[in-house]
Amino acid sequence: MEIERKFLITQLPPELGRFAHQRARQGYLISAGDDLEVRLRARDGHNLLTIKHGGGLTRDEDERAIEPERFARLWPLTEGHRIEKVRYAIPTEEGLTIELDAYTGALDGLAIAEVEFDSEAQAQRFTPPAWFGPEVTGDRRYANQRLADDGLPRVPAQEPGFSLGPGEPLGEGLRRLVREQIDAASDQLRGQAGSDPAEAVHEARKSFKRIRATLRLARDQLQPDVYEREIANFRGAGRRLSSARDSQVLLETLDSVCERYAKDLPASGFSAMREMLVAELRAAEGGHGQNAEAAQAVLKDVCLARRRLPEWRFQHDDIEALASGFERIYRNGRRAVRAAEADQSDEHFHEVRKRTKELWHSAEILSPVAPEQMAKLILLAHRLSGLVGDDHDLAVLAEHIRQRGGRCADGTEQSSLQMLIARRRRKLHRRALRLGARLYRSRPRSLRAVVEDHARGCS
Repeated sequence: MEIERKFLITQLPPELGRFAHQRARQGYLISAGDDLEVRLRARDGHNLLTIKHGGGLTRDEDERAIEPERFARLWPLTEGHRIEKVRYAIPTEEGLTIELDAYTGALDGLAIAEVEFDSEAQAQRFTPPAWFGPEVTGDRRYANQRLADDGLPRVPAQEPGFSLGPGEPLGEGLRRLVREQIDAASDQLRGQAGSDPAEAVHEARKSFKRIRATLRLARDQLQPDVYEREIANFRGAGRRLSSARDSQVLLETLDSVCERYAKDLPASGFSAMREMLVAELRAAEGGHGQNAEAAQAVLKDVCLARRRLPEWRFQHDDIEALASGFERIYRNGRRAVRAAEADQSDEHFHEVRKRTKELWHSAEILSPVAPEQMAKLILLAHRLSGLVGDDHDLAVLAEHIRQRGGRCADGTEQSSLQMLIARRRRKLHRRALRLGARLYRSRPRSLRAVVEDHARGCS
């Protein structure tokens, strides 16, 4: 079992050459989706065949040496799916080893650091060095397999960094963060980021969620009319961007159910339902003019909001001023998890999702404050958000099939799909509630104290 975290490196550490390093080339024989890879690696005279299963923080790995002759026979089969890199082994004061991959060839300029751990608890305690960039654990675009197949990602991971700078004045920093998210969303909606239209909508929505988290974190410091106006503005902007992306998620969710429960599918494999969802996706994509019109309206609104940023006034300019907002966000998330424990309804888990995303982004903003504690919150909130996000997608699919499935499937087939969805959701609920208990086990007041103590220590 492999437990690791991965980070982009935007600036290499000094005197890198003094650390032990090896040149490696590797190619991929199988890239079966994001959960399986079979690769060949040649490094300092050693030839290895590796099989990996799973994604994210924890993966299963089986690696073995193979004879040079066998390697030579298999290597041509990896044509077009290869990478070259130099791997540096950098020891840490905690007794861990940072494996830094500096890529060459077509990926020249890309650097990624991996740190392997003995347990998930140890992984969560890890505090990244200052020279680490954004975390990309679980971001499959930065997996070696995907890099070998697709090259450099078109959209950088979490760039620019979503956090206040050390010592940055509060008002200046929060306005900067919002401005950067508006600009990122605008680039997506104008097609300047290279994404397909559905992915552009998805990325723009994520930017709007970060902005809303920023507003809620700073609520006590903003003028009430500014807060109410802007929270409504960015909530409305996200809601107006829908159609093609929502249809795509429904289709992807059905496919994930079919892949997970392949042995339990009826003879039809829910093919008629899938054809219905494909037709809906094509219809949504076909409404390009309407989608473009909605995107242009959203662009106009967020550009106006950008011009209003200088009007945002904050009562205080010290990071301590965000302590009450952070406490409230954490308390709201804690209440949401407890409500979901008592009543596992769609509404309660959706509330967990929203509140956890707010906590995740708020902890990102406050990452200069007690980096170790914030890193733990970010990791756990990210994972919980993913679990309840998957559950939400399944809930939407289940309701969609209840409303429209009769057009293309009989009652038995619909019941079979609903049973599989419910089966998957029960497992997600158990995992989410366990993780939620870990994330929200602190007293909200103690999280407030973390921010306040930092401010006092820096004064």
